Amino acid sequence: MQLYPGDYLADTLHLTTEQHGAYCLLLMTMWRSGASLPNDPAKLARITRVSPKRWPSVWAEIQSFFAVEGDEITNPRLTKEYQKAVSISQERKTAGKKGGEAKALKSNKAPVAIASDLLKHSQKPEPEAASQQTRERETAAASQQDPTDREKLLAAMGVGPDGITGPTGAMIGRQADMVEADKWAAAGLDLDAQCRVIREVCERQRSRQPGWMPRGFGYFSHSMADVAARRGAPLPAASVQPLSDQRAKRKAFLRKVAGADYDQPRRAGGAA
Repeated sequence: MQLYPGDYLADTLHLTTEQHGAYCLLLMTMWRSGASLPNDPAKLARITRVSPKRWPSVWAEIQSFFAVEGDEITNPRLTKEYQKAVSISQERKTAGKKGGEAKALKSNKAPVAIASDLLKHSQKPEPEAASQQTRERETAAASQQDPTDREKLLAAMGVGPDGITGPTGAMIGRQADMVEADKWAAAGLDLDAQCRVIREVCERQRSRQPGWMPRGFGYFSHSMADVAARRGAPLPAASVQPLSDQRAKRKAFLRKVAGADYDQPRRAGGAA
């Protein structure tokens, strides 16, 4: 979501800190939800983290920024920017698809040209070459039918094979994300377990924030660490694993994921 500080401040200087927060949370959630929100005071209060008792007074100050359309509310400026972002994203997808088709067509022309030249010199095709081409076609067809590990992880997050998470064209599932997934596997979590953890985390987040999407695979590493720690030492029957043991196993997992940087001392006033 593009933010224009000058325009925003010009319209909102009269708002209190609480009202600013409520307004911004509504705009961000509206962007993630397709440029509209339900016209439901209880849901809007939950989104803005305002108590139902205080919501009427907060809404009275910010409702002028929204348009009520039946059972939904919208923001005219956000709707305009959202439609622009969707248009740009669609243009990028179309251009990428055309580029891929052109590359595939170019690649296909080369074997055809080679085969044509061979036929000029021999009436019979080489059996080995024909067999090799058949195997290549079968392999290509199989790879198109079976989803890759990356595509399965993206599907668990509710993201398509292209990895694009929203109208802005943001993309996940890049090489750095797959390195993170390799670390989960190295900790003993198979693909099904990884997908299960991802689905649970996404479901929990979207119950609080509709339309939520992760920015990268690293968001799930802490949850993966918890699962890996529990699997590392199964609980005996009718016993409870001490909390210190769970923390130790989680720390070991994070050390494996972060490598040598994990044990470096924290800088004063900075991030780890």
